[in-house]
Formats: sequence, structure tokens, C-alpha cells
Amino acid sequence: LMSRGEYPTALGEVAFTTGEVPGFLVEKAGGGGQKPEVGSQKSEVGGQKPEATWKDPRPEPFGPLPQGQARFKGFYVNGDKTILKWDIGGTEVLEMPAWRDGKFVRLIEGTKTPTPIAGVAVEQTQTLTALTKGGPARWPDPITTTGTVSADKDAAYVVDTIKLPDPNPWGAPMFVGGFDFFADGRAAVCTFHGDVFIVSGIDDGLAKVTWRRFASGLYHALGLKIVKDEVYVTCRDGIWRLKDLNKDGEADFYEAFNHDVKVTKNFHEFVFDLQTDSAGNFYFIKAGPVKNGGRGFDQIMAHHGTLMSVSADGSALDVFATGFRAPNGIGVGPHGEMTSGENEGTWTPACKINWINRGGFYGVADLAHRPIDLSTSQPSPPPYDRPLCWLPRRVDNSGGSQVWATSNKWGPWRDRMLHLSYGTCSLLGVLYEGINVPDAPDCCSHVIQGGVVKFPVKFESGIMRARFNPVDGQLYVAGLRGWQTTGLKNGCLQRVRFTGAPARMPVSLHARKGALEIVFSDALDPATVADVENWTLEQWNYIWSASYGSPEISTKTATDAPAELGKDGKPEWSKSQASKNEHDPVTVKSAKLLPDGKTVVLEIPELKPVMQMSVKYRLKSADGVPVENEIVHTIHVLAE
Repeated sequence: LMSRGEYPTALGEVAFTTGEVPGFLVEKAGGGGQKPEVGSQKSEVGGQKPEATWKDPRPEPFGPLPQGQARFKGFYVNGDKTILKWDIGGTEVLEMPAWRDGKFVRLIEGTKTPTPIAGVAVEQTQTLTALTKGGPARWPDPITTTGTVSADKDAAYVVDTIKLPDPNPWGAPMFVGGFDFFADGRAAVCTFHGDVFIVSGIDDGLAKVTWRRFASGLYHALGLKIVKDEVYVTCRDGIWRLKDLNKDGEADFYEAFNHDVKVTKNFHEFVFDLQTDSAGNFYFIKAGPVKNGGRGFDQIMAHHGTLMSVSADGSALDVFATGFRAPNGIGVGPHGEMTSGENEGTWTPACKINWINRGGFYGVADLAHRPIDLSTSQPSPPPYDRPLCWLPRRVDNSGGSQVWATSNKWGPWRDRMLHLSYGTCSLLGVLYEGINVPDAPDCCSHVIQGGVVKFPVKFESGIMRARFNPVDGQLYVAGLRGWQTTGLKNGCLQRVRFTGAPARMPVSLHARKGALEIVFSDALDPATVADVENWTLEQWNYIWSASYGSPEISTKTATDAPAELGKDGKPEWSKSQASKNEHDPVTVKSAKLLPDGKTVVLEIPELKPVMQMSVKYRLKSADGVPVENEIVHTIHVLAE
């Protein structure tokens, strides 16, 4: 089974450990130069006292040492040998741990003055470079699986399944954490337990899909991106670039592309997803240090609950936005649009889709990393950046990534946004709009809002990653079963394929004063549209507070109602509060179908901004097929 993020520990008897001090020292040398030293907390180096020499220079005791000191650059694998690569004050140093005659030894190549480390022998060697060219393949035998292709010809979107290599000779669990495609249509797939596989044979029939183990031993791999046919993987400790030096189908160099992200021992601070923008910059998002049980947070440090960017060359990490609790996925659109999911919990009334701007704050006050005014309530403009839309628990109780349908082979959803629900194993089409607000401050002059509609498809596990295949133009999704989800299998890799049949789905939504305008993908029957009894609308709000989630409350109820205090003195909804959902019915005065046969206008005189609205419909298409579904959406402002 999948662990919930336990910190790595050694199996068996521990023979040797080091203290939490730098393993290398960059010492000022004569003539103003620098030379790398290998030293001990017990040693006096350069005539300095140990306390001054080996003091941790970091402002927080997490993450790497500052630039110019000891920086981990990755490791080479050659058979059963592992060679570490360091940058020590601008000097490349190779190191290989060894065990000789019952003693731990550090073999060093690249430094001139090795010094003993707390009684550990350090040997100068000139043999390590020869081991950095690539070694023999460790997993030369591939595994072949056979996929299943849907035979449904009537549905517009169907799901095909690529069988995972489970079981496999290595006992590697197949909880899929991320994937991406090479230019030729092959895929690279990473798993939560730290493996990466290269997948071939992804064609129309999926009759012979080949899996080749490419890498292993990564730390909670939950994002993967292929750039110029090189594999990058996001793990809890940063971004790795995996290089096959001798072209034998396996990674020989695990390069620490960027390891500036800070890590604590909290079980929940997963690092989710990996995306790039048009300039080649990388993006990932880090969860907050949620306590066991899900409510509140453990010790907070600078990177908790932040969306981060890494420069295209890996040299610099930057905090892009803050205030996230457990955002299992992000998205970067074709024009630089930045989005994320988010999960209900402390300071998060319900799941939501965030539309993210640089420097934005997205709701979790403990993880704002700035002063926050907690006195402002909804629906007045709150102190956080409002989401694209809120999502009720029955629609999405645990969000995943977003992806834009850039393929011209994906029917009426081309150029539109999709959202993955990990918790309900659902694919959601996003109906969003941007509204310009006259005379508003710059921060609020352009408002993004909208909603979602579910695709009528099912998945085997909690889907949370999505990519379009550059060869067949279809959508592929992947995920796992590790925390709350309706998925039944530990992992999945599945294709959502457009068949060409009518979709009969809403594809856009516009909220304006007195009316909602909904555009469908296919022509509708005017009579069923015009019957207002076929439309059922409700609305409600949520309460933004430090308690876990929020009940669904009437729009006539104050949104600053306090939660009760739990045994620990912190806000907590009582069972009676949490279960008391109050929805307000919304009257549709009239409904009409415009001449294009696809656009519906619902006349709603009392339409107003609201955190959540539900629009259920029971219609027929122009050719008599039942068309029934639900849109859930958010209205921040009404267009003129």
C-alpha cells in the first residue's frame, strides 16, 4: 500500500551517521582564493574554533547550503556503486561511500586536502571519474502488457486503458504520480514509490505496450515533464533530471537539477506536479505541513503552501504565489495561464480551482507568508485572491491538475480547459470567462470566474495528471489511490478518446445582469429548452475560517458565523453545523434558445454574485436524445 509520506529511515542496523552539519567546508585560503575542505565538527580547520567553522549558515535548518558553499549536484549509478557529485565552492568533487574492514570510508576525487570527519577515513582517489560514464544495465528485460480499447461508438468521449506492469519482477508498486510524452509518442511514467518507466507501443490498439524500468529510488515522485526529450521528475527534495549517458535505456546520472526547495519531516508536505511555460521555466506546488487527522498545521517554514518556479537552466528557485493547503496539481495554459486545484480543509471552505497570478495569496492564512486581514468575510472581496470557482464535495472532494485541450483531434473541447478530480475520479470541463470591471483597482479590474461540468466517463483510480499525446492527439490521464478517492485500483494510465459522436455538453458559460448564457456543443430541442420546469437552479455560500471546510449556507446568512471551539481550543464545525446545508432556490423567469440552436439564455432577474450555484437541466437534443447534467459555478461579478 501507499504510505502517507513517512520520512525515509534506514532498514536494519545503522552503522554510521553524521551530525546535522555541513559535510564540506569552503575555507578562505591564502591569496584570497578558496579551497574545499572535508572536515569534522570535532576538527579545527584553518585555526578556527569548531563552533564558528561548522555553524549551520542557513536562516532555517531546511534545504541546501547557500550558493558558494557545498552544493549537491546529483549522483552516478554504475552497477552496485553510487558516486556522489558535489560543487564545493566552485570545485567539482566526486565522492563514493565505501565499507572496508568494518569501517565507513569516504573516497574523494577532486579535493587536495582531505581531512578526517569525526573518525571517518577519507581517501584521495583518482578512480571515480571512470565510473561516471554509464554502467551495465540493471533492468534489461522489459515487461509487455495489453491494453483495453473501448468499443463504444455512440459516446463522444470514451476511455481506453493501458494495463500497468503490476506485478513486476522488482515488486515495484505502480501508484502513478506523473507522466509525459516524448515527441515520438513514447511516454515516461513515474510512481509515488520512486520508479520511472519508459513506455512504448502506445498506439490505437494498445495490443503490445512495453514497459522498461528507467530509474528508481526517487523520493515521492509526483510530477514528470519531458523537455527536449530529457526526463525531469519532481520529488519531495526537488527536481531531478535523469540522463542515460551510455544510451542503454536506463538512467546513469540522477542530476539534482534544482534542490533549493526546503523539506521538513512533516508527512503531508508533498511536492505536486511539474509543468513548464513557453520560456522553459518549471513550476511545481508544495503542500502545507498538515497535522495527522487533517486539521491545522505543524511547524511552518518558508516554502510550505507555495507555488514555486525554477528557471529554465535550473539555477534559481522563486516563490510564485502562497496560501495553498493541499493542491494536488497545477496547470499552465498555452498563453501562460496559471492554475491549481485545492482541497477542502483548514482555511479552505471547499475544493476549488485557483486562477493564479504572481504574488497572489490563495486563502490559507497560516501559509500566507505575509500579514493577512482576517476580519473581511465573503461575499465581500476577501483578503485572498478569489478562485475561478468553488466546487461542492459531491462534485470534487480532492482536486488534481488542469490541462488545456490544445489538440485539434479532441472535438468541441478543443482550446478549452479541463480539471481532474482525484477524489471522485472525474474529468471536469471548465467553463470560465474573464470580465473587465470598469473603475476597479488594478488588482480587481479583470475577474476570472466560471464553473465545471462532468464528462460521462469513469476511471480506475484517482486521476490527477493529464497530457495530450503529440502523436494521436488524445488526452491521457494517470493517478493513484493513496488518500481519499473513489478509485478502486492503486494506479492507472488511461486514454480519453474523442470518437466524433455528438458530445451534447455545455462548453461555455456567461453570467450577466439578469441572465445566464450557456453555449452547448450541439443543437438542442427548442421546446425542452423553453420549459422552465426543465431547469433547476440553487445557490449557496461558504464560510472562510480556520475551521476544517465549511457547511453550505444560505446566501441570506452571515458568512462570518463562527465555528465552535474543539477540545484543542481551535475552531471546529460541530456535527449539527457541518451537516446543515442550506441552499436557496433560484427562479428562472424564462428560457429561450437562440437562432444558432446551441445557445441558451436563462432570464433570472434576481441573479447576483454568489460563491456557489448549481444549474441542473433535463433537455433533449435536436435529434431527440436526452441531455441531462449539472453545471456548478461561481459568480464574482455580473457583466453588463
